[in-house]
Amino acid sequence: MCGGGGHGAASETVFRDGTGSSGAPRARARVLAELPDAVVAEYDLTGLTCDNCVRHVTEEFVSLDGVQTVDVRLVVGGVSTVRVKADELLDPTAVAAAVDEAGYVLA
Repeated sequence: MCGGGGHGAASETVFRDGTGSSGAPRARARVLAELPDAVVAEYDLTGLTCDNCVRHVTEEFVSLDGVQTVDVRLVVGGVSTVRVKADELLDPTAVAAAVDEAGYVLA
């Protein structure tokens, strides 16, 4: 997929940490692309073991405001990756809550 930078031009990956309130979990987003109408970012999760886990995570992310697409790369016994295309970078507290609701852990 596209590297970072305005129109798919390759550049270095940008990490953005959430600013969670007093001890709240923080979702760290790897911003892959900032497009005119969307942001593509990735989040790392642990605890996923099957396609049903992927379905649960996908449902939670799709329920967040502004999400256009979700793609989960399952790594059983390792760190799975959730790639999200959204209108803007997702609120880190909302991402943490969605991951928690699905029953998994941000890596």
